Amino acid sequence: MESPPSHHGSPTPALPNNSELSSEQTSFLDQNFGSPEDVPQKAPHLLAVLRSQCSDLEGDLLRLQTSLAKSCVSWVSRSFEAKASAQRLNLDLQNLSLLTSQHGIGSKRFHGVLGRELPQLAEKVLRIEAMRSYVETTLQLEALVGDLEDAVFCFMNCQTSNMFSAKLSKSSMSTVIH
Repeated sequence: MESPPSHHGSPTPALPNNSELSSEQTSFLDQNFGSPEDVPQKAPHLLAVLRSQCSDLEGDLLRLQTSLAKSCVSWVSRSFEAKASAQRLNLDLQNLSLLTSQHGIGSKRFHGVLGRELPQLAEKVLRIEAMRSYVETTLQLEALVGDLEDAVFCFMNCQTSNMFSAKLSKSSMSTVIH
């Protein structure tokens, strides 16, 4: 249904019937217009508010699209880095596989390592551990001897001073008595 032509010469689109509006649309109209007479007064202001909100939402959408694009680029970059790391790891494992197949489990070198070198290495580690334990015990013993020497020295100092003070007291008394 077309309205009569507007003052610009083009026909104004017809408004939908109330039955064609959703409940949200009806609620919006009821909140903003008390009666049909309010439309000419409130519509321009409401239109400006809605356009401003749409502009803000479009700006937010543009910022979100930019952020999403940056996040995608970052993810793809990390994905490529992860893929490159996985490929390097795979290559390293293949190289290791080649090395072990040349000197693999059945090789004389492998049996030499397991049969001679590994036990020798274990013996050396045990010797080092025993030496470490010996040095630790020696240090503790040395500290105890130092403590004992300090105690004896202190005891001797106390005894010597007591002896001298006792002799001095006796000699002082003997001179006082005479």
